[in-house]
Formats: sequence, C-alpha cells, structure tokens
Amino acid sequence: MTTLPTSPYAVSGRQYLDGKWRPGRSKRTLDDVDPFTGSQLLSMPMASADDVNDAYTAAQHAQSSWARTGPAEK
Repeated sequence: MTTLPTSPYAVSGRQYLDGKWRPGRSKRTLDDVDPFTGSQLLSMPMASADDVNDAYTAAQHAQSSWARTGPAEK
C-alpha cells in the first residue's frame, strides 16, 4: 500500500479535533482507491459517533471567538 506523503491523515492515522491530533475511536477504515488503476492509495480511520460529537462540541466552543476574529487574522 502506498500512502500520500502530503496527507497528515494518511501518515498519522489520527484526526485533528479541538486543536490536537488524536486517534479516532472507530475501528472502521475508509480505503481511498485510485480510480484509474484500482490500486489502494491509503486506508484512513473513520470517525465514530463520539468523535463527531467531540468535533461538534469543540466547534461550538470555538465559534464565539472565531466570530470576533477579524478577516486579516483569519
């Protein structure tokens, strides 16, 4: 299997949630396949329902400060 070096998800097998890289809690993976050759490019861990809930909660907490951030800083 070949992984794409430019993808931190493929290299780390982790998810970026609430400003931190962490492993996902799902045991399921998603295979990315080259449509031309049919070869597998990488296998990425999928997010569990708990991972999605954590991401949603983190986004809710970050929203108010993000809304106050000016365009130049964004």
